[in-house]
Amino acid sequence: MNALIKAEFRRLAATRMWRWALVTAVLLGGGLVGLMAVVGPENFSPPMPGLDTEEGVLSVLGMLGFTVFVPAALGTLAMTAEYRHRTATYTFLFAPRRWQVLTAKLVTFGGAGLVYGLVLAVSAGAGFYGALAARASRPAWPRAPSGSCCCGWP
Repeated sequence: MNALIKAEFRRLAATRMWRWALVTAVLLGGGLVGLMAVVGPENFSPPMPGLDTEEGVLSVLGMLGFTVFVPAALGTLAMTAEYRHRTATYTFLFAPRRWQVLTAKLVTFGGAGLVYGLVLAVSAGAGFYGALAARASRPAWPRAPSGSCCCGWP
């Protein structure tokens, strides 16, 4: 199993796909969130709540949900690359148990998805705080409901 996971990581590192995924994460995270925060959601058409309200902060940061297509594309490419490059035969000759190959792909590309999410979150935070610094404004951070702990449980 370790040899299969190592082979999948080598296969991923040999492609340009992971580089483009990280570039996309930085551009979407920092660029999209930063641009929305600089322009100000209150200037959109139709206007959204400003960053001085909890709804405004949540709406800007909620736009990161539109970036879910990149990990989905990574997963799709993980499964279809074997057939596109015609290496599926060799892969299944090396590891005839299909569940082992699929588990190795899941571990490898699950890790790649976690790295993508981490890069996306860090770049979005940097873009958001950079835009707030450029606007010289302070956001209204969402608060937990009164009478509950920080995670919303009573």
